[in-house]
Amino acid sequence: MAITPGEFRRLLPRLARGMACVTEEGRVRIGEAGKGIVITTRILEPRRIAGLVLERCRVELAFSGMDGTEVAAFLAHFDRVYHKGGG
Repeated sequence: MAITPGEFRRLLPRLARGMACVTEEGRVRIGEAGKGIVITTRILEPRRIAGLVLERCRVELAFSGMDGTEVAAFLAHFDRVYHKGGG
């Protein structure tokens, strides 16, 4: 993602929507025991295009105890929370 770790963390309350959310260094746990998401982040080298510098962060989501419908709903919500305007 073209995002800094700080910006990613800033939006976490909107992503969690009232679910339990525990942050650790490079990892976020959303949900409850047996049903939730673990999000792991890692800083990547910035992408440089001429004079433009885009901060980047690798984001991995691991789901547990959720069916396909729940995963799809979470991913749609994730996309809305982290969507950046443009076009």
